[in-house]
Amino acid sequence: MGGAWRGLIILRFLLCMVTVAIPAALQPTLAAAAQPTGLTWSATINGRTVADVDSNEPLVLAGDGSTPIQLNLTNSGSTAIKVRSVRLEGRVMGMTFFRYTTRLDIVLAPGATTERRFDLDLDDLTGQAVGLIPAKFQLLDDRRTVVVEDSLPVRVRGSLTSVYGVFGLAVAGITAVLLISLLIALSQRKLPSNRWQRAVLFLAAGTGLGLTLTFTLSATRLLTPGASAWVSLVAIFGAGAFLVGYFLPLGTARPDPIDASEPEPEPKPEPEYEPADGDRLP
Repeated sequence: MGGAWRGLIILRFLLCMVTVAIPAALQPTLAAAAQPTGLTWSATINGRTVADVDSNEPLVLAGDGSTPIQLNLTNSGSTAIKVRSVRLEGRVMGMTFFRYTTRLDIVLAPGATTERRFDLDLDDLTGQAVGLIPAKFQLLDDRRTVVVEDSLPVRVRGSLTSVYGVFGLAVAGITAVLLISLLIALSQRKLPSNRWQRAVLFLAAGTGLGLTLTFTLSATRLLTPGASAWVSLVAIFGAGAFLVGYFLPLGTARPDPIDASEPEPEPKPEPEYEPADGDRLP
């Protein structure tokens, strides 16, 4: 039962994290406002145009100095447009692992065009993330509401001991503990006989495997963990493990071994035969 309880506790942790992360990752930014009429914009980071960055050639960022950014804005509408600041942030599973904001205080009159060049300080990026991270470049108004944004994959030259790396290692450790507990329980035939309880324990392991694979592929620069990618991995591994646990054939439980140190009980003496009165000789 101890392994079962540990599995349920870990399952609760993993499922709570996934339950919180999925809605946050799939839904659009709640604070985003409609793009102002007539606004045309483009941004260049490290010489790469944001609109042209894709998963085949992600934008490379490193925490070794300032990153040059060029922002071009054109207002072809009839009202002034305010851009208070720009923001570059990286989010995985609904959690923000890095965010950098620079204030510009741009007021773009109707028919006006402006170009701004500035540097983004990324000195602490090495300790924030590592590998491929889905990022967003956003323009914010004076109420700090997202006016427009563009998504782009970023390859961070960070450290495995960064916040993102440590988080992935923690998930991998929890998954390893759960898998070892399941293997021990399976070898000793101590898994729950109820199919649903057994399937739930395997679901926890499958969920952990999906999350661990997501962080591993991201850190090794093989996959950008966008919402569709990591949700698919977690769903596939979780569902597969659930079915394995549910349909796993189980034999009868092994009997507990006899402790040789305990003395065997002494046999009780048989009672002596006493003839009845009718059986006695005269």
